[in-house]
Amino acid sequence: MKSAHRRWLTCLFGLALPLLLESNARADTLVVNGDSFLNFAIPLTSYGSSTQIKVTAGAQPSLGLVRFDLTPLPTGVSLTKVTLRLWVNTVTAGGTMSVKRVTSTWSEATVKASSAPTVDPTALATVTLSSASSSTWVNVDVTALVNNWMAGTQPNYGIELVPDAMAKVIFDSKENGHGAMLEAAPVGPVGLQGPAGPQGPTGQSVVGTSLGVGNANCPDGGSKFTVGSQTTYACNGSPGISGATGSAGQSVVGVSLGIGHPSCLYGGSAFAVGGQTTYACNGATGATGATGATGAQGPPGTDGAVGPKGDKGDPGQPGIPGPQGPSGPPGSQGIPGEDGNAGPTSCPAEYVLIGTPGSAMAFCISTTSQPVMSFMSGAANCYGKPEKADMCSTQQWMRACSAGLPNVVPSDYAFVADVGHGGNVACFLGCDFPESCSPAVSYTYRCCFR
Repeated sequence: MKSAHRRWLTCLFGLALPLLLESNARADTLVVNGDSFLNFAIPLTSYGSSTQIKVTAGAQPSLGLVRFDLTPLPTGVSLTKVTLRLWVNTVTAGGTMSVKRVTSTWSEATVKASSAPTVDPTALATVTLSSASSSTWVNVDVTALVNNWMAGTQPNYGIELVPDAMAKVIFDSKENGHGAMLEAAPVGPVGLQGPAGPQGPTGQSVVGTSLGVGNANCPDGGSKFTVGSQTTYACNGSPGISGATGSAGQSVVGVSLGIGHPSCLYGGSAFAVGGQTTYACNGATGATGATGATGAQGPPGTDGAVGPKGDKGDPGQPGIPGPQGPSGPPGSQGIPGEDGNAGPTSCPAEYVLIGTPGSAMAFCISTTSQPVMSFMSGAANCYGKPEKADMCSTQQWMRACSAGLPNVVPSDYAFVADVGHGGNVACFLGCDFPESCSPAVSYTYRCCFR
């Protein structure tokens, strides 16, 4: 049915196309006809079909590529203003982006970092981006470059988007509905409108009718289109065979454990998945600090002598309150409590130390990533180690990457102990900036402790 609709729409669009081209011959907006990005962390992968154009700084950066077909623009004239417009999806780190001229051919379907096209190192324009730039259009003046392309003094191989040492930006590609655009200002005044041509003959109407299931021409239903005496049918296909139902996933059963349990002497929890049980045990209660000594009570004041008893007189006015007695001396200060623990100065054999040994910011991280079935399993495995470790946080992972985290696989996703969007959790692709991942998929993890 869809293919039949497309054939009729193509016929109708073919009749109207010459009129559209004639009335819009001075169209000044061009949409991108090729875009991708080069990921030097994964140099053998092509991203021509991605919905994003990543432009990110780092030791292994990502660079954007954009190309336009200039044939709709008028030839033989100099354009007064040409603006490159890019839709900013997300800015995770602000900075400056440069626009540079590509000097060799490339294909959207096959271009990748290992076979990147050559580029003129001169920056044609720069633009500053911040978190406030997210979900907005950013404009870059490329008038001189497009005029050189139009004059034939430089071949049109498109442009490259290059970040400075800080910027991490994601633009929408044409596959995401907000592709890059070129807006060219008019090159001169519009001439006088010519006389109207004679009216053409009245076209034949297209009459469409829906057909129910069981129709002689369309057993599964569809549509009938009639133009004059010609009738065409667009029939629905037969329903496909239902796929097999997937097997049910295993449930996680959690049980609280009281003090004195053989596996958790100070209480905790047990998590069972199928035939495997993992324990998350409480630590021992710390000792109570000593109570300071109570200060001594001050001595009571001396009583005055009793005077002789006089005649009973009239009640007098209340007397002035006497002065307050002196306060007793303060008690001695209690014994100070123990100082808190400093950071580690060394780590066990399967960990590496990050930060200055013994500093408050120092911590230990696993030297290798381990595969895991889900986020919860990774967290339980870390806590079950002798050092009672935790799954590494986003901040610890980024500090470890900056310090040269060993055995990083750029193409592997790793869970971190932070919540993502919509019930997901955070994860890293190698040492790239964090993304939001499902907690129930099979990724890797590392453990951290202080």
